[in-house]
Amino acid sequence: MPSLRLLLALLTLSLAAPLQARHWEDDVATQRVSTDPDSVRIAGHLNDLWVLQETLEERHPDLYAVTPRETLEEALDAVRDSIAVLSDMDISVRLRAAVALLGDPHTNATFLDAFDFENLLPFEFAVFEEGVFVTGAYPEHQALLGSRLVAIEGTTVEALQPEIARFVAAGRPQFALKRFPVFLRYAELHRYLGADVDDGVTLDLIDPDGQPRAVTIEPIPGQADVARLVYLSEEIAHPTWVNHGEEDPALAFRDLAFDDGIYVVQYSSCWGRELEARFGDADEAAAYPSFEAFADRVVERLSTGEVETLVVDLRANSGGSSPQGTRLAQRMAALPEDVRPRRVVVALSEQTFSSAVINAMDFRLMTGAEFVGTPTGGAPNHFGEVKVFRLPYSGQVVAHSTAFFGYMNGDPTTIRPDRTLVPRFADFLAGEDPVLDYVRATR
Repeated sequence: MPSLRLLLALLTLSLAAPLQARHWEDDVATQRVSTDPDSVRIAGHLNDLWVLQETLEERHPDLYAVTPRETLEEALDAVRDSIAVLSDMDISVRLRAAVALLGDPHTNATFLDAFDFENLLPFEFAVFEEGVFVTGAYPEHQALLGSRLVAIEGTTVEALQPEIARFVAAGRPQFALKRFPVFLRYAELHRYLGADVDDGVTLDLIDPDGQPRAVTIEPIPGQADVARLVYLSEEIAHPTWVNHGEEDPALAFRDLAFDDGIYVVQYSSCWGRELEARFGDADEAAAYPSFEAFADRVVERLSTGEVETLVVDLRANSGGSSPQGTRLAQRMAALPEDVRPRRVVVALSEQTFSSAVINAMDFRLMTGAEFVGTPTGGAPNHFGEVKVFRLPYSGQVVAHSTAFFGYMNGDPTTIRPDRTLVPRFADFLAGEDPVLDYVRATR
């Protein structure tokens, strides 16, 4: 039997026009309904549920392409049934899990700011064959760099993986792997999963000397300053490693020429000065390297005919805007046959996503490239071109796809490489790259 308070909220919702463009507070004033804060709150969240489903159905090109409508409605109904007793944070997390059931990585209800920018663990984690390792840390925790993560608040890494996977697109295991080390940082997510993080977050680690170690860490207060992170790669002479979370525009793309005829084009972000000026902040565009200048340099190098093997490295590329990468692939394919590289290899990983997947297919189709590495976080056929809206009561941001891109027959959830090369932490420490080792061994 619904409580009187819940019935009042439902009545409030039925009286108020649930328009996305208006704030629920305005509807309350207009309809002269109860000003009881709890009633207004419940009604506001109920309105958000309506706006969420209606807006996604209106704007997404095929919202139920992967998951039946009933699946989403059951998840939203479960939130409705408990909405009077759920906290705002719980509702936010449950809405994210509900939208994740749709199976579109580009369509999601983002976490509230408390997840994204507050109460973060001051680390960057990365996944290797041997497990999850600390590859970045705030200076005061620098001694923990290179440690393997065993558990957080007593829950093992292995047990956390399926729990965290509930909050990313269903049926996309490689995308879940991509997001896993990021979500591990969210102290509030661990709280939601049952951990007591009021007095800090306890991590069980195996330190670089192989010794077990437990440390209790205070999450970062306020918005995270990722620029403070110190990276393990700064202490290692590694030729091609790019930190996935490092927000350094200079790392967006670079090229590396080796004496043995191998030329590596590291394309780690489908962005650059030109795109920032056009779609971002024109005043900040100068901080980004010019992709057009980079592409000219790459084509000029290839035109010498001295490159025997071209490696296009997309392992750290999570996307952006694909057309500039497509144009580069076209320019490479248009080179005279006598100067083209004898072999083109494209390196992939679970971080390869969205526009980077499109560009991987461009290189495949235009240059006959061989795929190596690990399966991509993004699918070759996928929804994209993201736009966002806010839920009127909570302010929670919802991202959604607006277009479909198809490159392969069937419905593969990932690009599987022709040759699987799983990164090992031991190789990373030694400054070795399995892709370069493979290319040299198969010449």
